[in-house]
Amino acid sequence: MYCRYCGKPIPDGETCSCRKEQNTQPVKMQPQSSPERKSPVLEKRPKKSNGKSLLIASFGCSIWMIVLFLLLRFILADAATEFFGADGIYSYFMYILPLILGIVGLLLGIFAVWDRTIRMASIVAIFVSVLGMAGVVGTMVFFPYEPEVSSGVNEDEPKEDASAVQESEEEEPEQEKSTGLNEVIKQYEAGNFDYIQAKEALKKIEEEALEGEEAEKFLEFQDELEMDLKVQMSHLAAVSDYKKIMETLRNMENAGLGADEVLTDLRETYEPEYILYLDTESRKLAEAGNQKEAVNMLEEAKAFVDDYQAVENLIMDIQSGVIGGEYIIPDSNSRYLTESDIQNLSIREINYAKNEIYARHGRKFKSQELQTYFNSKSWYRGIIEPSDFQQSVLNDYEKKNAELLSKREFSMESGGYKLDVN
Repeated sequence: MYCRYCGKPIPDGETCSCRKEQNTQPVKMQPQSSPERKSPVLEKRPKKSNGKSLLIASFGCSIWMIVLFLLLRFILADAATEFFGADGIYSYFMYILPLILGIVGLLLGIFAVWDRTIRMASIVAIFVSVLGMAGVVGTMVFFPYEPEVSSGVNEDEPKEDASAVQESEEEEPEQEKSTGLNEVIKQYEAGNFDYIQAKEALKKIEEEALEGEEAEKFLEFQDELEMDLKVQMSHLAAVSDYKKIMETLRNMENAGLGADEVLTDLRETYEPEYILYLDTESRKLAEAGNQKEAVNMLEEAKAFVDDYQAVENLIMDIQSGVIGGEYIIPDSNSRYLTESDIQNLSIREINYAKNEIYARHGRKFKSQELQTYFNSKSWYRGIIEPSDFQQSVLNDYEKKNAELLSKREFSMESGGYKLDVN
């Protein structure tokens, strides 16, 4: 062992003599020699990859992508298309080449992200690349390149060809009109146009400007329209759907086709049939006790007919209560009437029933309303002038019933029912 103060070797368990000296200081042990080690600071480290060059390359690709796309798509497109041909591959390369640059720039930006010192700039480079590619793809999808079609007119060609081009240009309006006629026919045959819509569309086509086959086609289509409408109305008449006929005609007239000759002819044909139909149906309803329903049907029909007064007369007949038979009160000459027998009659029916008693004995009437009404009855024979009529021809039932009806009439309204005396 060695003394830790002087470094001398001493036997084990003994004390070195240097301890006896007071001023002796411990001597530091000299480390044994060992292989020299290089400081870690001085060691050479491998160089890290430089992301700045990747970033610069990424931005460069993005910029060239935009520049190349603008050149190929907007500046050199027409000239290159004319050189390579409208059906050539140029229309594809104007999009593909810029996209390749955009993809390369995107990859370079992604690799540059590994360098932490320029990470934000690398993200911007990636965004620029993606945005540029999106612009290229968007233009390709929404605004595809369409090469200009040459008019085919060469300045060196003879003048006859130029005049032919001019003639074709003059024929364009004619072709447009023909196309418009064809479109109307197509829409009508497809069921998209009815008679009104087809007629309105034909009004916009100048018939005088059409010539030859187109003019004949125009007239043939008009005849077809009118015939189809007539057939449609005849089918409705066959099933007695006169209301549908008159409603259709009225709607067409209100739509601005009132001066149409076909509509006028159809109205003249079917309106009398419609009024006759209304007369028959209203009588049936009244006989079945549905007087209110009959009146409502007639009131609704007034909107579809021109002969307004004819329908009004039918309404008056229904409201008078005489449609159900020849007499308002058939046995007023053979029994005494009671209040309950006449309580449901209108004031007009009361008046008619009272004069019905006199009409049985052949009396004529000053009122045109009463005279017209009784002239329509099969039993009536008007032979006695009003001034010559005698009350003595009435029997006791008729006298009492006429008195009851008159009393009821004047109790319902002061002065009684107002008759038309003209």
